[in-house]
This record gives sequence, structure tokens and C-alpha cells, in this order.
Amino acid sequence: MFLFLLIIVIAFISQLIFPWWIIIPIAIICCGLKANSAASAFLSSFMAIFILWLMMSMFLSFQNDHILSNRVGEMLGLKLASYNWILVALISSLPGAITAGFAGTSGFLLRKIFSNN
Repeated sequence: MFLFLLIIVIAFISQLIFPWWIIIPIAIICCGLKANSAASAFLSSFMAIFILWLMMSMFLSFQNDHILSNRVGEMLGLKLASYNWILVALISSLPGAITAGFAGTSGFLLRKIFSNN
């Protein structure tokens, strides 16, 4: 739980200043220092960024009454009328979450490689 909160807080603050890919070094460093296993590194990183990006996407979508999200949903062929923005938010959170999950696993495995030598 600590690792999850650490990643989500640092990523939130960092993404206010840096580009989206700052989640990669954050996940590598945090999981390299604190993860107990490769599975916990992946899940903590994945869930932290998925929830962060989902909440940020929903926050931004609420600000413009879901206009952009609904249009993107129509472009993707989502035919659920007023609920397109929810699916767009879920879909747009996945690439960052998967990237962070693999980065977190890499951080844990790097620590394991260098601590064995």
C-alpha cells in the first residue's frame, strides 16, 4: 500500500511539470527501492497510474461537460450516447498503466540483478 501511495503522489506532482513519460523513471525508482516482489511492483505501479490517469481524465472531462470525450468515443465507434466519456477515460488510462507496470517490474528486477553481484 505504501508503494502504491508513493507512486501515485510522486507521479501526480511530477506530471504537473514534466511530460507523461515521467511515470517510467518514477515507477523504476520507487519499485527498485521498495517493492517486495515482481508481482507487487507491477500491480502497485499499474494500479497507481491507472487510478491517477482515470481520475485526471474524469476531472478534465467534467470541466468541459464531456464534449471532447464524447467526440473521441464517437470516433472510436462507441455507441453508448451519454456514457462515451466513461469508456474513453478507461481506455485512455490503460496505456500509461501498462507502461508503469512494466517499468515498476523492471525497477524491481534491476535491484535484484545488482544486489546479487
